[in-house]
Amino acid sequence: MHCAVVDIGSPSKGNLGWWLHGPDWDVGGTDPEVMKTAFVHCLRQGPMVLGFEAPMYVPAKRNLMRALQQRPGEGNRPWSGSAGATVATISMAIVPSLLDFLCAEVPNAAAWQDWKHRPTEPGQMLVFEAFVSGGRSSGHDVDARQAAVEAYRLLTGSAEVLSYLGSEECFSLLGAALIHAGLSDDISELRRPCLVVRAEKRWQPDQ
Repeated sequence: MHCAVVDIGSPSKGNLGWWLHGPDWDVGGTDPEVMKTAFVHCLRQGPMVLGFEAPMYVPAKRNLMRALQQRPGEGNRPWSGSAGATVATISMAIVPSLLDFLCAEVPNAAAWQDWKHRPTEPGQMLVFEAFVSGGRSSGHDVDARQAAVEAYRLLTGSAEVLSYLGSEECFSLLGAALIHAGLSDDISELRRPCLVVRAEKRWQPDQ
């Protein structure tokens, strides 16, 4: 199994970073076409875990006065703040586009959000949200690598895996993208909060 993370941002501005980590791959960058090719090759060869650094679900509160409150654990980085809302909006174009591409290129591909059900076969994907926080960053690809390495550590270890943001009633942007791409026909994905993996930004000064 390999873990991949996409740091959501504008591809045309070089703000989309990615990384693919595991036994056979440890590669990344900011070129979306190279990313797509690497992901397809990896998924054809075996199972993959794919995360996106952007809010992948939003609270579904019936009390509208509380509807824009932060998700548990977000602290001073709420999904509804300016940065969070911007990257969530960008993800609504990037994530379905990438998942559509993978579905078209990998025969019989399937994906889900339930991290208790690990992928074991080629074409199978577990999808999640990466929450990368901390100080200065060395770049979008480095942030993606930190999250990919942490997700790999968690999901290949023996300890119980818990989501960093807990669980709450939600509308899943990621679940909607899975159904849109034809990677799932399970409508319960629309209400399922995905796994959130937290990683620290790492500053690597120029040598």
